[in-house]
Amino acid sequence: MSMTDAVTAAGKAVEDGVRVEWPDPLPGMLERADFWAVWRVVTTWDIAVPGAYEGYSGATGNHVRAILDALGEAPRQPGRTGA
Repeated sequence: MSMTDAVTAAGKAVEDGVRVEWPDPLPGMLERADFWAVWRVVTTWDIAVPGAYEGYSGATGNHVRAILDALGEAPRQPGRTGA
């Protein structure tokens, strides 16, 4: 599934009233450099996650986990090293 297809499917699920999974970060994630790298970027953002909660909130560890989970599931593009 392409990233565009995934975003479209997620938007459709929210429109249909489907709740999205919104887990807390795992304890081991708090020891990872990539967790804190993402946190430093999003810490000042106001973020809305339709299907998880209403309105906007400041960034939380749940947002960082969602980003890391999505990156972990994203297919690698040929010719890219990920570095």
